[in-house]
Amino acid sequence: MEEQQQQKFTLKRHFIGFSLVIAIIIIRYINVHIYNMPIILGAIATGVITFISIKLLNLLPIANRSISKKTDGILILIMVALIFIIFYQLNL
Repeated sequence: MEEQQQQKFTLKRHFIGFSLVIAIIIIRYINVHIYNMPIILGAIATGVITFISIKLLNLLPIANRSISKKTDGILILIMVALIFIIFYQLNL
């Protein structure tokens, strides 16, 4: 019989998602309100900001904390809601 792997829910996965969302919002805000940058420059800047923020957030001891499946789902819903709210509020 094949062993079924149970998915381990940790905060590290959400840190990666939040880092990417924050980087996209920052670059989009700069692109719309401050400086109209080329797409390739925006993509590179988003990657750099995401990489740096992931490295910094992974230094936190709470990153490897296990969470329940319910908490995992709630965090995903919060992240998606925040994306829509921030894009709407900043007119992006």
